Amino acid sequence: MSDVGKRIVKGASYIFIFSIMAAISGYILRFLLARNLSVKDFGLFYSVFAFVGFFSIFKDLGLGGALIKFVSEYKVKKEFAKIKTSFFYVLMIQLFSVALFTIVIFFINDFLALHYFGDPRAKVVLWFVLGWLIVSVFQDTIFFMLYALQNFFMYSLRNFMKNTVPLVLIVFFLLTKFDYKSPAISFFLGALITTLIMWPILLRNFKFSKYKFVKSFSLAKKLFSFGIPILLASVGGLIIARMDTIMLTFFRSLEEVGVYNIILPTATLLFIFGHASGSVLFPISSELWTLKKKKELRDYNYLIHKYSLIFSLPFLLVLFSFSKLFLRFFFGQEYVAGSIALQILLFGAFFYTLAVINNSILAGIGRPKDITKMFLIASILNLVLNFVLIPILGIVGAAIATSFSYFTIFLFGTIKMSKIITLKFPIKMWLKTLFAGLIFVLIIFLLRKVLELNPWLELIVFSSISIIVYLILIILLRIATIKEFSNLIRKILKR
Repeated sequence: MSDVGKRIVKGASYIFIFSIMAAISGYILRFLLARNLSVKDFGLFYSVFAFVGFFSIFKDLGLGGALIKFVSEYKVKKEFAKIKTSFFYVLMIQLFSVALFTIVIFFINDFLALHYFGDPRAKVVLWFVLGWLIVSVFQDTIFFMLYALQNFFMYSLRNFMKNTVPLVLIVFFLLTKFDYKSPAISFFLGALITTLIMWPILLRNFKFSKYKFVKSFSLAKKLFSFGIPILLASVGGLIIARMDTIMLTFFRSLEEVGVYNIILPTATLLFIFGHASGSVLFPISSELWTLKKKKELRDYNYLIHKYSLIFSLPFLLVLFSFSKLFLRFFFGQEYVAGSIALQILLFGAFFYTLAVINNSILAGIGRPKDITKMFLIASILNLVLNFVLIPILGIVGAAIATSFSYFTIFLFGTIKMSKIITLKFPIKMWLKTLFAGLIFVLIIFLLRKVLELNPWLELIVFSSISIIVYLILIILLRIATIKEFSNLIRKILKR
């Protein structure tokens, strides 16, 4: 395996492992909040968080992606002064942007609390979430820099720390004094603690003091030229990710917002598979494109798509088959109402898992405008569908809108990738894998009809049988071979 291949396997395994741990921490965090807050208070926090999160796009301005892209290039070219300059340009511009947003919120805080959130307590929650936003500028820029330097182990800690540090603080509040403000305070302090931990680590990875800060208008222009399309794409992504919550807040109730903010992150657990591979591919694809290794990039893209599909499909089908059980056990009977919406979201998340890989490569090879176009189209569809469906169907309508948007991004990204790196659609491989997935679901369905067991015993026994049959079919249908599996596992264990 080439050096690039080893870096991909090593980096993807780090990110995958810590993404699972982050998902577990995030799930435990939401479990504790759902169990210790009323559905209304739970919905209040996530309404405020979604609102600020939606406008936080103007914090990043697409410059995080630009930092990753150009630092990866400058590292290959050994232009270290430009790396230092890029980092501080991005940091200063983002801080200025967040400061402007915070000033605006200062003057309309009371209005938002009473007339949008419909709860005067939202004012206090909003201030702490804004504090989190400001500190997250430092936090995210540090992680993006580590990412661009291809320290995948440290970057893999990003989401894990973002979830785990607030989780520890939530536990502390539960043991002392816990109320509706506690989640917002925990996220603010969590971002601050994470930043203080990661800054010295970044200094050990890149010696800023060794290089000069170079005032360069052309460099700033280059960052913005790449960042603006990423910004527009991110606006589209945020519309898809946040607009459903915002419209549910406006058209429906905080209770429905609370339920939706349980099922959405449950469905997006599937993103772990695409995120692990896509995160590694972004800086590495930039490197391969700079070195004009197009065939190598195409080969890695095909393999990562194949294995992301193979490994994510069983996880989706287990969650789909036992959606009510998961919601009832972890969050309570009142959240079971979201089971149908969860099943719909799972398929949307599945397509987006594969889309993340496409988009990482497109960004890495310098095609942010293509990403922008597909996200803007998908976000317009999302807005229209949310506006039409949410008043009628509530969270089910939101799930349909989001899933359709994710599928649109996957479809357009795959078409674009096939043209740029002359990648053929692996339709035969897709159909075989989906057939194996269909057998997986049928086995669970038939076993549940024939045998009546304890629900958790059903989950363990029936899923295990289905996974074994699924893997056998993957091999019999020649989607993958035993040798490929063993080589992949050996490379991961050798890291």
